[in-house]
Amino acid sequence: MQKAIVDIGNTKTKIFLFEDSELYDQWSFDLEIKVDLSTYIDDHIPVIISAVGNLKNRLIFKKNEQSIVLNHETPLPILLNYDTPRTLGLDRIANAVAVANNSSHQLIIDIGSCVTFDLLDRQNVYQGGLIYPGIDMRFKAMHEFTDKLPSINWRDSWASNDVVGKSTQSAMLMGVKQSMIMELDGLIHRYNEQYQNLDVHLTGGDSVFFEKELKSSIFAKPYLGAVGLRKILEYNL
Repeated sequence: MQKAIVDIGNTKTKIFLFEDSELYDQWSFDLEIKVDLSTYIDDHIPVIISAVGNLKNRLIFKKNEQSIVLNHETPLPILLNYDTPRTLGLDRIANAVAVANNSSHQLIIDIGSCVTFDLLDRQNVYQGGLIYPGIDMRFKAMHEFTDKLPSINWRDSWASNDVVGKSTQSAMLMGVKQSMIMELDGLIHRYNEQYQNLDVHLTGGDSVFFEKELKSSIFAKPYLGAVGLRKILEYNL
């Protein structure tokens, strides 16, 4: 059975098409582009939409009887143990649903605009997590909150592993990179101490920059949120 997932985040609108559980097509658009779903998805296909911000500004679609716009009232295949569930990001919920398996604790690290850690226990109860600034936000803060630190294209130089910067730009780059690696490794270690039999999943647009940098054993899953949204859609059909 075909299913469609639309994920509107902070930087991109993404469309994923699944045949049963297999991803077979996808598209990505800048947020400035208002996407007409009928161009990519047949009107009769079940679709779930998860959106940050105003959906009408990003999307044109004809709602069918199997369409779901994900919100905090949508039934989920997991439980939420969170003090303010209506403030919990839909992307964090989708990630947690994606890894639910009833056999071990699950830690999801999503590296994008922000870095989020989310814990799902072996009873499939979401327990919460933490949030802190992502890569772009750190470089932007250094540039905007100082008089002389430059705006840099960090992606061009990320491969360097130096710890002694020989220029202002390289010092900024190594400061962000090495501090984030130590933060990630240290936090994974803390979670492992508290939750034994813990699986660690790495996802998000900037996760590719850390897959080979971390000491911990992780599962790299770039489309984790789309898998979770597909599972939520299936749960509601």
